[in-house]
Amino acid sequence: MKGLERKKRIVEDLANLMNKNQVVGIIDLTNLPSSTLQKIRSKLRDDAKIITVKKILIQKAIEKAKEGKKGLEKLEEFLGGIPALILTNKDSFRLSKLLLQHKSSAVAKPGQIAPNDIVIPAGPTEFTPGPVIGELGQIGLKTAVENGKIAIKEDKLIVKKGDIINQKISAVIAKLGIEPMTITMNLVGTFENGLIYKHDVLSITEEEYMNNLKLAALQAYTLALKIEYPAEKVIKQIVTNAALEEKALAAKLNLSFEETKEEPKIEVKHEPKIEIKKEEPKVEIKQEPIIQEKSVKVKEVKPEIIEKEVQKAPLTTHDRFDESVDKAQEVLKKLQDQKMKKGKT
Repeated sequence: MKGLERKKRIVEDLANLMNKNQVVGIIDLTNLPSSTLQKIRSKLRDDAKIITVKKILIQKAIEKAKEGKKGLEKLEEFLGGIPALILTNKDSFRLSKLLLQHKSSAVAKPGQIAPNDIVIPAGPTEFTPGPVIGELGQIGLKTAVENGKIAIKEDKLIVKKGDIINQKISAVIAKLGIEPMTITMNLVGTFENGLIYKHDVLSITEEEYMNNLKLAALQAYTLALKIEYPAEKVIKQIVTNAALEEKALAAKLNLSFEETKEEPKIEVKHEPKIEIKKEEPKVEIKQEPIIQEKSVKVKEVKPEIIEKEVQKAPLTTHDRFDESVDKAQEVLKKLQDQKMKKGKT
């Protein structure tokens, strides 16, 4: 009964810690030596809390704490291997970075996968001639005895990255003091603000992240050039490519053209100005209607009648003047006639 109460108290305490901390993570302690675990736990004391309990208790604590943190139950899929809890108020990526900083090297065990190429360098060893020479020869190492010690004559790649390390190689590299394996806490997943972050995301380093960004930018740039997308960053290269293709086509068709170094002139088209002409007010001149006079027929009058009528009419000033002129001409004519008569006599 006391054991059951103790387990309930542990579950209660774990659930409270899960609700108090921003990040709840699961780490896998498989292949992690106890001494390494204690060193990492000591170094992370101020940043994170590592709790090692049975898997069933972690599962019960998650079930209880999910009432305060919706989605926390998704962490149950990471409870494989030898799970342990890690709790912190730092974000998930800072936590992963902290764990990667606290790592150590270790010898390779048979059946493990080589994280990198394993190369045995040339040089002297601490072994005296004996059965060791046969062990080194079995994995392809060329040896010789120098100054009473076994020496390796040349560098030898014995395991490539990703290959499985067998028993013979594991034994030899352990004797030579080669530790190709890296030991750190395997952060398999975290829960933060309703989101789950898996190991493949958390294990990305800053350098790898920047390389991914550069690769994405390069791929976007290449795609923009391929489809001739007129983006600001690629428009110059698009124009350059077009000019090169023009030259190549001209050379193929034996065409000649003059190259000009002048920059193309950009014509700025102005909107046409609309001029509003003020029209003078039109003055309409109304013409009076032309009245056509009716032709009047004049009866013929005999000259005798006209003469009589004229004689009856009173003399005007003009008529009187004409009459005086006629009389003066008659007098002048008479005087001239008289002089002509005297001259003859």
